[in-house]
Amino acid sequence: MRPSVRGARGILVVGLLALTGAATGALVGLVVGALWRAGGWGPLSSRAAAAVAVSAVTLDLLRARTGWAALRPWAVHRQVPIEWGTMFPAPVTAVLYGARLGVGPLTILTSWTWWSMLGVGASFGPWWSALVGAAFAVARTAIMTLVVSGATGDGRAMSRRIARVTGAEGRVRGATAIALVLVAALALAACSNDGDSSADGSAGESTTSVGSLDLVPATTTTTTPEAKALDALLLDDPLTGFSRDDLAVGAGPLDLDGAAALEDDEAAERALLETRRFVRGASRAWTNAGDDVLLLTVYEFADVGGAARYLQDGAEALEARGATGFEVPGLDGAIGFSTVEDTGSGSFVAHAVAFSVGTRWCLVLVGSSSSGSTPDDVRTVAAAQHQRISAAG
Repeated sequence: MRPSVRGARGILVVGLLALTGAATGALVGLVVGALWRAGGWGPLSSRAAAAVAVSAVTLDLLRARTGWAALRPWAVHRQVPIEWGTMFPAPVTAVLYGARLGVGPLTILTSWTWWSMLGVGASFGPWWSALVGAAFAVARTAIMTLVVSGATGDGRAMSRRIARVTGAEGRVRGATAIALVLVAALALAACSNDGDSSADGSAGESTTSVGSLDLVPATTTTTTPEAKALDALLLDDPLTGFSRDDLAVGAGPLDLDGAAALEDDEAAERALLETRRFVRGASRAWTNAGDDVLLLTVYEFADVGGAARYLQDGAEALEARGATGFEVPGLDGAIGFSTVEDTGSGSFVAHAVAFSVGTRWCLVLVGSSSSGSTPDDVRTVAAAQHQRISAAG
């Protein structure tokens, strides 16, 4: 740095540069993450995140080998204005430069890393993408400081020093590419483990029909403490005359595959659960001497908004299917509905109540082919189930 910005003043300038860059980088990341969430898109799968990382590395390597301008990362490809260094004092110039440098595409990008990592971060939420944006700005400031710390010059020195960052970024691009490939490899390994884990004691799948409901048994590979804790939230003895019979409808712990398979359109349900950030689920079932079935299901989501929105999704789907609604006094926001479906050998009547409490969504369903169940039955169980989940916090 030139003498006028050495010592304590130099530390101030570099600090302002990094702080302002981190602020604008974080702001851009926050906006991108919010737009991603507003679009209803969920987190990228580990396989998709790996594909993004590999794509960024591939584009950088192709550009390095071919020199094709078309493969340059999207950016204005211009340095910060030189005039700022002569028009304003060093601290003010640092703030202006930092504000622009923090937004990668507003200057010169030599790698697709910014785009790829911001996209992956945004898929996991605004705060993650904000962190990515801030980390980019701080890293860029650190590289620039190391490169130009020994330089001297006139009033245009700061802009020329920043221009030298391009060379430094080129030298660290290889290290960044290696890091991205390692991240991609780890993500793909995680995918493989997820796919192969069914060999570790998971129950075999067999679909059991109850009326027109096709219920798939548990597909989680292990019963974790978190899964046990979620299952413990379900009632133990909800209605007199019913006996626990999970096998009758394939009730038990539910992972994403198992929860998605409960709907006719499995792919659409999977996408919805991923968007709402489904974590895990659990269900219990009972039957009585007749043909009545009682089913309790609870899903846990990553946040309160996910559970609430999934409840609203269900309400809209029920309306589209022509279900008959009924009141559920005492349970704010709960949705009560009845459906009658032809099974080919008669009608299956189901009465159900759905509600959300915090990060958890719950469905209470009583069904019968002989119409032995009533909305009052399901209201009684739903009230008790709601109280139990609420008490758990």
